[in-house]
Amino acid sequence: MAHAYLFVGPEGTGKHEAAIEILSSIFHKEIKWDKITEAGVLLVKREVDAKTGKTHKEISIEAIHKVSDYLNHSSFIEGKQVVIINEAEFLSKSAANALLKTLEEPKSRQALLILIAADENKILATIKSRCQIIRFFSVATKKIYNDLISKGAKPQLAEEISKLSSNQPERASEMFEDSAFYNFYKTEAERFLGTLNGSLKERWQKVEPVFKDKEDHIGARDNLISVLEIWLGFWRDSLLLKVGGAESLIKNISYLEQIKTRSVKYSLEKIREIILAIEQSIIMLRQNIHPRLILENLILSYY
Repeated sequence: MAHAYLFVGPEGTGKHEAAIEILSSIFHKEIKWDKITEAGVLLVKREVDAKTGKTHKEISIEAIHKVSDYLNHSSFIEGKQVVIINEAEFLSKSAANALLKTLEEPKSRQALLILIAADENKILATIKSRCQIIRFFSVATKKIYNDLISKGAKPQLAEEISKLSSNQPERASEMFEDSAFYNFYKTEAERFLGTLNGSLKERWQKVEPVFKDKEDHIGARDNLISVLEIWLGFWRDSLLLKVGGAESLIKNISYLEQIKTRSVKYSLEKIREIILAIEQSIIMLRQNIHPRLILENLILSYY
C-alpha cells in the first residue's frame, strides 16, 4: 500500500466510499464517514469559524501543521496513522506547500494519507507526483438502478434516483439511504416549478428561504450551487423535450407533465439562454460572487 493516495473525480462517484472501505479494512471493523475521527483518524477539511459560523474558503496551513503534529505524536491504530484531507483542492498555497514537505518526508512508514478532491487541476503537480492517483468516473444509469434494486429500492424509486444521480453512485446511495437528500431534491424541485409562475415579487418570495443562514455566505453559496444544479436539470429536460428527445431520457421523471406544461411558453432559444445563465451562475458562485445577487439576476433572466 502506498503512503499517500489522491482520490479524484466528480462529486458522488464513490471517493468517500472508497476511503471508508480502506479504513474498514485497516481497522477490521465497519467505519462510517461521520465517525472516522472517533476511530482515531485525523480528518482535515475547511473549518467553520467559531465566532461567525462561516465556512472558511480554504484549508489553512494551521490545519496542515496539525497533520505533522499528529504524525509525530499520535499512537498507531492497527499499525497505521491515517490522515484524510477532504476537498484537497481547497488547500491554500501555503498549506499545499506545507503538505508537500510532509509527503516528501513522511515521519513514519506506517503513515497513510488520503487526499480527496473533485478537481484534479487545482492540485499542485508536485503533490500529485507524490501520491498514487486513483480516478473515479461516472457510472451507467442502468448499473446504478440495479444496485439500488439490490439494496431494496422499489423499481419506481430506483428509476427516479438512478436518473437523478447524474451517473454518480455515491449520490444515488445518499438519496436512497438518507431521506434528507431525497427530500432536499423534492423541496427544491417544487420551488423551481413555483418560480415559473407569478409576479416577480411572488417568485422571489419562493426562493427567499434558500438563504436560511444570512451570515454564512460560504454555506449559502454551497447550498445554492446544489439548488441550481437541480434547476439546471429541469431546464435541460425542457430542452430535450423541445428538440423532440425521447421522454425516457428525462431525469426528473416524477415531474414530466409539469415540465411539459410549463416549458411550452419558452422558446428553444430562451431555454438555451437560461441554461447558459445558470451554468455561468454556478461558475460565479465558485468564484465567491455573492449568492443573493446571483440568484436575483437569474430570476430576472427568465421572468
